[in-house]
Amino acid sequence: VGEGETEDYPAGEAVPHLQTLAATLQSAGLVKGKDFVEHVAEGDEQNEAAWSKRFDQVLIFLYGKQ
Repeated sequence: VGEGETEDYPAGEAVPHLQTLAATLQSAGLVKGKDFVEHVAEGDEQNEAAWSKRFDQVLIFLYGKQ
């Protein structure tokens, strides 16, 4: 999640929502770093352009590094 929210996502809500989601996943028995990753992209916004800069990290997490 990008910490630099935009008008499409209310300021100050993205990071706390991510933290709540991570806590919920952990309480359900999932393991951070194994089953999911919680990452705050400092200075990035909540939009497709920002996500595309780090989407390779998502694919590597899901499928491993080739």
